[in-house]
Amino acid sequence: MGFAATAIPFAYAVGGMLTGRVREWVKPALPWSLFGILILGTGVLMGGAWAYESLSFGGFWAWDPVENASLVPWLVLVGATHVMIIFNKNGTSLHSSYILCTLSFILVLYSTFLTRSGILGDTSVHAFTDLGMKGQLLIYMVFFFALAVFLSIKNRKLLSTRTEEDPVSSREFWMFMGMLILVISAIQISITTSIPVINKLFNLKMAPPADAIDFYNSWQIPLAAVIALLMSVGLYFKWKQTDLKSMAKKLLLSFIASLVITFGVHYYFQFDRIQLVLLLFTSTWAFTANLDYFIRVLKGNISKSGASIAHMGIAFILLGSLIANSEKTVISQNRLNVDLGKDFPNNENILLYKGDTLPMGEYYVTYKEKVKEGIHIRYEVEYLKADHTNGQFQKQFSLFPFVQLNDRMGNVSEPSTQHFLDRDIYTHVTYAELDDKEEEKKQNEGYKPGKKYQLSIGDTITTSNSLVVLQSLNKDVDKALLMLQETDLAVAANILVMDVNKKMHQANPVFILRGAKLSIDLLKLQN
Repeated sequence: MGFAATAIPFAYAVGGMLTGRVREWVKPALPWSLFGILILGTGVLMGGAWAYESLSFGGFWAWDPVENASLVPWLVLVGATHVMIIFNKNGTSLHSSYILCTLSFILVLYSTFLTRSGILGDTSVHAFTDLGMKGQLLIYMVFFFALAVFLSIKNRKLLSTRTEEDPVSSREFWMFMGMLILVISAIQISITTSIPVINKLFNLKMAPPADAIDFYNSWQIPLAAVIALLMSVGLYFKWKQTDLKSMAKKLLLSFIASLVITFGVHYYFQFDRIQLVLLLFTSTWAFTANLDYFIRVLKGNISKSGASIAHMGIAFILLGSLIANSEKTVISQNRLNVDLGKDFPNNENILLYKGDTLPMGEYYVTYKEKVKEGIHIRYEVEYLKADHTNGQFQKQFSLFPFVQLNDRMGNVSEPSTQHFLDRDIYTHVTYAELDDKEEEKKQNEGYKPGKKYQLSIGDTITTSNSLVVLQSLNKDVDKALLMLQETDLAVAANILVMDVNKKMHQANPVFILRGAKLSIDLLKLQN
């Protein structure tokens, strides 16, 4: 619905250009652009909430190309709405209104081309393969783009408005600046997202960012901070001209309150990048300044408070995104002497057998059981804390991550989350034996009957998880240390063991013959 809503301002703009009513289309198109912002923005937020609860990357936004393709039209539509408001107020920014209204719809067509043409098949986790629609999607997009450009050129004289500059102290000037920042944000996202398209068009081999999240954030966090700053002060500017001293007095209270809140939040969370602290302050100020504007300037008049309420909402989203993204900590770090392999990094995964209890962050976790419910296999993971007064574990909560079975598309792991006021504990299964018989077989592998080998000095044998080398035999065994009798015969084997992590261990089993009895003592295992 959000994508479709962008067609309505586009239709008004194109209709105005075709009929020669180049100024009349803005007023009826404005409510529909606001509607598009509302619906498309809600869709983006719903997608983020769904991703946070249901996907396995532990967050609500991964800067995937398909995610970006939904965000960019929204950014442009927000920019379009602001310049349309400027035009309705003083008759300027008409050309900008036309360009951005048509561009928001064309970007929807472009996002459809990206996701449905198969061109992002290797770079997006949920782009579709080529369904034979590439040609018609390209023609569809190019037609409307060419139409918008043609009408813009044809009506360029009618689209031009007064040429005098808006004063720097005017509201329209800073609204226009905000539009430019939004467009810069959209351009940066679009160019990076379009790397596969650029490679295809120009036969290049540019690689997408290795760390997409950090790369996009390095650009978007400063831009978001500027947007938040403009939202903080924007409504306090007046149209045409503003008394800056009077404006500063009105902003002083919210500015001081935001500084205090920023210091408190930063002290609690300890942000490690100055950009994050800057975004924290500007977002906080955007919220407090617009709340102050709603209370003291508008006197709580809801009918005139659309802008201030919208700004508070965006500020709140920025604050939530900042705290959730910057404070993500992996607590599932493998402490067993086993390398889980490149697909399961030890700093992100733990190996948990049924009944085991292992430390994880401030908790201990134990895998209790699994239950199959239709196509879902749920795993109960208990989170415990140690009670040092009695040496017992106290259960805190249980999480139930599950694997959804799908023979056609492949099994899917879905997480389970425990929500707290200041943090969430997020758990999902990266690998599990789904078949009980197979799992039982795996668990019993360590209890197979012993094997016999004939070895000479220097020979090597392999086990299920190590290489074993017989280095030498030692006849001079310290009988007193082993509490043996003088008449006992004893020979120790010096054995080198290399485990799956290529770590070396020394083992010295002892062969003992006492009268007619034979015993073998595993004396020690030394690193």
